[in-house]
Parts: sequence; C-alpha cells; structure tokens
Amino acid sequence: MKVAEIMTPNVHLASPGESLQKIAKRMAVDDKDVKYCFEDEDIEHVAQNMGDIQVRRLPVLNRDKRLVGVVSLADAALKEDPATVGIAMSGVVVPGGAHAR
Repeated sequence: MKVAEIMTPNVHLASPGESLQKIAKRMAVDDKDVKYCFEDEDIEHVAQNMGDIQVRRLPVLNRDKRLVGVVSLADAALKEDPATVGIAMSGVVVPGGAHAR
C-alpha cells in the first residue's frame, strides 16, 4: 500500500504572516471544528475525548481561552496510566472521523 492511498488530501497551509482570525474563518468555511482542551481538565477525560474525536494532539487553553500549550497522547503515555492512553489510542487509529477520505 502506498501513502497516497491512505493520506488526507487537499490540505491547507497557513503562512506565518496570516492572522489566527483569518485562519479560523477559513477553517469554518471548510467545516473543520477547532478542538481544544483546558489546562485544568482531568487527563483521563481529555485522553478519552482525543480518542473519540480521533486526534493525537490538542491545543491547551487557559480559562481565558488563551493558548498555553499543546498536549499529545505521547505526553499522556509518559505520565498517565497506560490503560487510559491505550483506550484513547484505540479510538484514534480506528478508520473514519474527520480526516478520512
């Protein structure tokens, strides 16, 4: 199997000079929700949500909705119960979701 058979085509790139507002508007037009979590949320909940929405990374916001970091399933795997991360990862690797053809 070749990468071209499974990849997500038609990606859009943002240049460093573009504003977040412009990028967010373009994402809204493309019907791509912006997913995120809050820094004070429980990792079990966030990891489960990541599996449900099939993403490996999420932007992390404070309660003022300011970007404060990024969390990945790899981060959780290093510091959280492996079973929690395993459940989330099994959701991420299931075919389908927003990134499927």
